[in-house]
Amino acid sequence: NDDGGGLRQLVQSGVLPKGSDLHLTLKNKQHVAQVLSGGVIMSKGKSYRAPEFWLESILGNNIPVTSMYALNKVTFRDKPLSYYLLNSETEQNLSDIRLPADKDDSTELEPSLESVDPYQLLRRIRIIRLVTPEEMIPNALMDLYWDKLMMQDQVEFDN
Repeated sequence: NDDGGGLRQLVQSGVLPKGSDLHLTLKNKQHVAQVLSGGVIMSKGKSYRAPEFWLESILGNNIPVTSMYALNKVTFRDKPLSYYLLNSETEQNLSDIRLPADKDDSTELEPSLESVDPYQLLRRIRIIRLVTPEEMIPNALMDLYWDKLMMQDQVEFDN
């Protein structure tokens, strides 16, 4: 679990405004939560430090949820949170790249991926996402938990 670091980053960068609705769909039932300051999630009067804790509370039955899995399942404006997180990191890395300006022109050029040396891009990587042993649940096992959950009755989700 990353304790909401990704969500906090999205709130601080302005990608995810405070008060935004987050959505999770399970068995055609829509679950909604609001984003509070600092990346805290509020749903049904309870607060959660990270999307995975919110997802775990909905799933129940002690089903483990990794932060990456939760970021892929919880959506904002019909796109998973992981989409926004990865795009914000990519945009930040690209904005840090400075190309040498033409000698005749003093204005900076906007970099394009085609014109940038790939080794320069690699040198600009500042974030490498490492996973903890707790997050190393195999996808097949997570899919098994997910399928098992989907076969449960809807009533079990209405806490």
